[in-house]
Amino acid sequence: MKRSEINAALREMERMISDYRISLPPFCNFTPEQWQTVGHDYDEVRDCMLGWDITDYGLGKFDEVGFSLITIRNGNRAMPDKYPKVYAEKLLYLKEGQYSPNHFHWHKTEDIINRGGGNVLIRVYNSLPDEEIDYKSDVAVHTDGRAHTVPAGAQVRLTPGESIHIYQRLYHDFTVEPGTGAVLLGEVSQCNDDNTDNRFNPPVGRFPEIEEDEPPYRLLCGEYPPRRKRPRCPDDAYTRELESAAEDIRRDEKWRVDYMLLSEKLRENRRLGRYTQSVAQARKFRGRFGADELAEICFVSPQLLQAILDAIDAHPDWDDETVAEHVDFE
Repeated sequence: MKRSEINAALREMERMISDYRISLPPFCNFTPEQWQTVGHDYDEVRDCMLGWDITDYGLGKFDEVGFSLITIRNGNRAMPDKYPKVYAEKLLYLKEGQYSPNHFHWHKTEDIINRGGGNVLIRVYNSLPDEEIDYKSDVAVHTDGRAHTVPAGAQVRLTPGESIHIYQRLYHDFTVEPGTGAVLLGEVSQCNDDNTDNRFNPPVGRFPEIEEDEPPYRLLCGEYPPRRKRPRCPDDAYTRELESAAEDIRRDEKWRVDYMLLSEKLRENRRLGRYTQSVAQARKFRGRFGADELAEICFVSPQLLQAILDAIDAHPDWDDETVAEHVDFE
């Protein structure tokens, strides 16, 4: 997915949010330059993956298969002592003609609320004991206090103000009712973990591969630079003169080109971060799932999963990042 597509999607969602007079938390408005100076006081944003999330599910067809999201608040099931929240909240934006693929969650239950705009259609299926789609049995549906059943594969229509409860292992997808226009959705749920708690059927990726064709307008939730302790700077005339000169450099066109090169380097670092997450998931869930299922959870092929597990077994003293550096992911 091109960075220019992501930037356009961010601005489009911002306009929809503004039209409905919804105010976002401050971190949603941080520029990439501001993120370079943010310290440990915003660790929760980094560790709980708060902020912007634009995805084409790795398919490269964002206008057809894609979703724009913001995680506003969240806990972290892997770090419950540090982040004890047991709930999460999101805003989701779906354009007419877009589709969000069929999936379920092992752990999370959620309510999806139509906050405004068009009508959203949510197709639902039960799942079988082997986690495949149940194309036959009726589905129990809970919408705004009403319990009823619908046939397998039925689309539940939510007009503005209406909501549906999505329980664990309930397959669901999203699209917009034709002719009704883009829709802004809300989500309230248990803790959200998009790295390990989505089973897509058929399988797709969760996050995009980004082609840097222009500087980022906002950073996505997986792109934040490493946290750093911001030094206390002296406030004198000489320091202010240096800061002014640095600002002139940042506005220089050559600096923008250099920034593009730096972005490519950050992209490589993000890729290593995703590989490290795959190693962590393999280590955490091995023995609990079959090889094919575990490979899907880790977003790797079965062959690559075996290479990861072999490296973990051969070097029990290596941490996840070291394993990721020594396994050939390409």
